[in-house]
Amino acid sequence: MASEGLFEVPEWGCQEGTSTNTCTIDGFLATLLCAKWKDPFFLGRLLGDDLFTTVCRQFAGGKGKLSERKKAFIEALYPTADDGEYDLWGDEQSMIHERAKRQSEIVVTATCVDCYQELIETRDAFIVRPFEGESLVDAIHATIAAPVRDFCDKELGYCTEKKEVTLRVNETTWMIPIDLSQCPAHIVNPVHIAKLPPLITVGGVVFQLGGVTVYINYKDRADRKKSGGHYSCVMWHEMKWLYYDGMAAPKLQTIRKLSDINRLKENVVFTCKCAYYFRASD
Repeated sequence: MASEGLFEVPEWGCQEGTSTNTCTIDGFLATLLCAKWKDPFFLGRLLGDDLFTTVCRQFAGGKGKLSERKKAFIEALYPTADDGEYDLWGDEQSMIHERAKRQSEIVVTATCVDCYQELIETRDAFIVRPFEGESLVDAIHATIAAPVRDFCDKELGYCTEKKEVTLRVNETTWMIPIDLSQCPAHIVNPVHIAKLPPLITVGGVVFQLGGVTVYINYKDRADRKKSGGHYSCVMWHEMKWLYYDGMAAPKLQTIRKLSDINRLKENVVFTCKCAYYFRASD
């Protein structure tokens, strides 16, 4: 379903007659659809013939019903459980990030300023752990360009710890998933989404914020219908926020300011889980 003038978004679940939980991937799928809707060249930057990239292209840009494309995405990537339903129980990191390593790779090169010894590492996980007093923006940039381990002969009394670090992005790198799940709660309240950088530049390549997945933790665990938690998503478009929840309301809701997100549902706590940045230009 889609809000008037906007794009279609996936409904919760995989197929009629089953209870396959898909909320762990629904927010990511919604951000793909939003990115493709806003940018006609988006799919052309999803390079690579690997399985994950292929099914993302087919889902976001394919023909036919969205529900059928979503089912094909699930069938290609996820196993079935003992009861025959697809196993998507877990967290967003294991469902999406663990399957998108190649698509998230950056190459970090560090050179010792004293002996010029060089170390090259590949980075494909971006778990943000801010220091006390560190802003969210600084913590994100530090996570992407974190110093590599020390590697030269400092014990000989010649080399210092100073390293020159450069970053490079592969052709097949089209997304950077910023994992916010280990940030303090006061930093990842949805009202702080506006503090996320709209653009990130890595090795001369620009990545644009596509969306932020949000975890809904129900306070009232005595109510079995509201026990546990659930993933939803917030996206930005033309000076307004779009809120998406594939299970409770499979359509987009416009919210004027992020503080309004807390009024969408009663008796819940929202926390941000992942910010998806998609390749915008070289």
